[in-house]
Amino acid sequence: MHKQTERYKILLSRASSAVLLLALCLVLWFLLPRPPELARLPGIIAATDPLFLGLMLLLIGTSASLRALRLHIIMQGGQSLAGTFHIANVGTMANSVLPLRAGEFCMAALLAKTLPGGAAEALSKLLADRLLDLLTVGGFFIATLSLLIPSEHAAQGNAGAVISTALALAGIVTALALVIACGPRLAERIRTTGRRLGKNLDPLAATLDAAVEGLRSLFRKGVFLRAAGLSLCIWGVVSLSFLAGMLMLGLPGNYACAVLAMCFTIAGLITVPAPAGLGSVHGAIVIALTLFAVPFEQALAFAIIYHALTTAVSIVLGLIGLKSLKLDFGGLRRLARTGRASPDARA
Repeated sequence: MHKQTERYKILLSRASSAVLLLALCLVLWFLLPRPPELARLPGIIAATDPLFLGLMLLLIGTSASLRALRLHIIMQGGQSLAGTFHIANVGTMANSVLPLRAGEFCMAALLAKTLPGGAAEALSKLLADRLLDLLTVGGFFIATLSLLIPSEHAAQGNAGAVISTALALAGIVTALALVIACGPRLAERIRTTGRRLGKNLDPLAATLDAAVEGLRSLFRKGVFLRAAGLSLCIWGVVSLSFLAGMLMLGLPGNYACAVLAMCFTIAGLITVPAPAGLGSVHGAIVIALTLFAVPFEQALAFAIIYHALTTAVSIVLGLIGLKSLKLDFGGLRRLARTGRASPDARA
């Protein structure tokens, strides 16, 4: 009874803080000066097309399901597809409400239970999953600059951007190949050095072995072809969700603009790991759309709506995942900090 009372007090305190923060934001919105074009934002947002709104929500949910399926294929563990789906959604929600991409560590802690290599293998497979994202989005970016952007919108540095992106992607692939090739030798050197020094470095070497094994598993049993194909589908669906959002606001249905907005958004999420990409996502989308002569207020309205809807979908799916995994927000924070869902759980 005492614990339940304390829980209610904590929830009441958090709800009060949220209400006060919302009230402060509203006061600042009405009192602080703002550019004239921002005054048109409420009208632009209110004029959304419900048909394209529903389509965008459907595409966002589809991309989340495809991402979970790809992660399940890469993991090759004892986790069921439904379990992987809920874990992926919990991790995405954690990235939306916690800083520094904490959701990745939450997913690794939950997935580690069914992997022989534990947390090290889970993290390495999650890294492989994210590398596929990076390579696929980079490919979309190169293709957009090379093939899709009309000549009247082509920037002076298109060729330089294509070359720089291609070199960066080649460097990532090369680094991955070196890690896979040299990892076992390095682990053996660690063991040998430990024996010479009279120290037990086997746990460190075992962690390195598990990490390399996780990355290497991406290229076994046809995993890479299936995962790469799903990556193309995932980011194709995400780019279509951007396009549906643009059409929802009556913006020109320019697929190149939608792909560029998607690529800029991912770049913003990588460079500024704020919860849900707050600020960086909006800025990236506005930059991409204004490059195609979309008015600032319409670009900002789209950025606000798209970010709000994707975050809302992530939180709803994450809450369902929390309930399915029998976790709460306290357990989620502990997972991010310590890798354990409960105070008395062992690592």
